[in-house]
Amino acid sequence: MITLGEQIKKLRKERRLTQKQLAEHLKVDQSSVSYYEQDKKLPDIYMLNKIADFFDVTLDTLVLARNNTASEFTQEQGRVLREVDNDYKITPDDLKKKFSLIVDGRPATDEEIEDAIRYIAIQRRMKEEN
Repeated sequence: MITLGEQIKKLRKERRLTQKQLAEHLKVDQSSVSYYEQDKKLPDIYMLNKIADFFDVTLDTLVLARNNTASEFTQEQGRVLREVDNDYKITPDDLKKKFSLIVDGRPATDEEIEDAIRYIAIQRRMKEEN
């Protein structure tokens, strides 16, 4: 399974960017990009969204290194995604009904809430496996 760092590096190289150029676009230090690519540091959810937006990929594509079709999942990626999807304790609908989630002064969309919940679950699993 490709790691998050490997996926970031792959996307960066496909765009023919240096770590420094990517860092400038993301408004972080080059060392942060280096740490992300080496899987020494996990980007927070805001940075993950920034990276996904910059490369014009979904958060799932970035984090799970998938291409939006189930047939392209590795067995491990599919297992992790199924586990994450089945582990919701509060559904995004429940979250929207009970709370107004405001990010950057704007209400979060259902898709953003789902992405955030998946990211948290994936991050926890990655930390447990290390």
